[in-house]
Amino acid sequence: MRTLATIPLADLEAARLNPRSDPTADLTELTQSVGTATQPRYAQLPLVQRRPDGHLVLVDGARRVAAAAAAGQTTLEVIVDDAYDPVAAQVLRLVANLHRQDLHPLDYAQGLLLNYLVANAVVLGTDPPAATVLETAPDLAAAIGELQTLLHTAGWNPIRPAVKWQAHLDSLGIALDPSRRRHLLRLLKLDSALMVQLRALPVNEPALRAIAGLPTVTDQHAFITALQADPALARQARHISRMLKLGIYPTLADALAGVRGEVIGVSDAEPDPLPAPGPEWADSALPADPAPSRAGAPRPPRASSASGAPDLDPAMLGAVAQVLALAPQLEAACRQIVGGLAGDPLPPTSWTSYLREVLDPLAEAVTQLHRAVG
Repeated sequence: MRTLATIPLADLEAARLNPRSDPTADLTELTQSVGTATQPRYAQLPLVQRRPDGHLVLVDGARRVAAAAAAGQTTLEVIVDDAYDPVAAQVLRLVANLHRQDLHPLDYAQGLLLNYLVANAVVLGTDPPAATVLETAPDLAAAIGELQTLLHTAGWNPIRPAVKWQAHLDSLGIALDPSRRRHLLRLLKLDSALMVQLRALPVNEPALRAIAGLPTVTDQHAFITALQADPALARQARHISRMLKLGIYPTLADALAGVRGEVIGVSDAEPDPLPAPGPEWADSALPADPAPSRAGAPRPPRASSASGAPDLDPAMLGAVAQVLALAPQLEAACRQIVGGLAGDPLPPTSWTSYLREVLDPLAEAVTQLHRAVG
């Protein structure tokens, strides 16, 4: 049964598992819209559930309650649902928040997975312990972990789940294609201890996925520490993650040094003398016509690691890293210039002539490299 009631704000209890991690963020416009202490103004009233112990827990409307407090209101008219059901309440919170566009991607991913696990728990008949998890878990990450343990104990198979993802999303009226869902859930590879810090940093979703894809949790923590000192590193997150996966950099420290333009692996010791160049090194520069190299022309030898896999020498490693780091910036700059050249008025002739001087050798080198790598 639902009734209307005017409740002191101090008596309203926030939900611990609200999909929106910071309901008090950016309340300026909402605070202005809810009126004053003497003339409150609400298009939609908050919904609360009354627990068996009499406490009133917010189901939907945490931001409206925060705005009411900011506007100087001490009481608030709410809809009270006496049929206490923590599972139904969590579904309502998810639906209410996922249809709003300003939800942080980490909140979106956690809320989505939590409710998917709850839906499977209900079908498997484990909804009473699932409801206990929702009531007692300190945060979303903990609730997800406890629900996964509960489901696996009940024999749940994530490959053949009782409730499939698409059916679950359709039941909630959420349009989310499988690719977009996978991208979101990839964020949950992040260590939960880092999520609070990441929400406070200017990091977009692709960069968050890149950080989640770093080889170890230790790397995730180290990258966040570096990011807090230098927020511009967020733009390099995808590049760093890719370089580590390709083995271009052996460690995160090397990758960070590389994007900062620092010299990697410099030692004060005297280097070993280089062997005398043999005939196979005679023309180690890019050939004028690289086609013969694909037919078996000799290439510079590469040292092999203990596993037998070929390793790049330090000079080659640095060159590959430079190309991979500069390529996105160069492509973006070229596209910007092309757009500028199509504008009116046209750039000065001297300006375009300078570009031609560097573009011809650059184009030739890129063409040769493209042929050399096949």
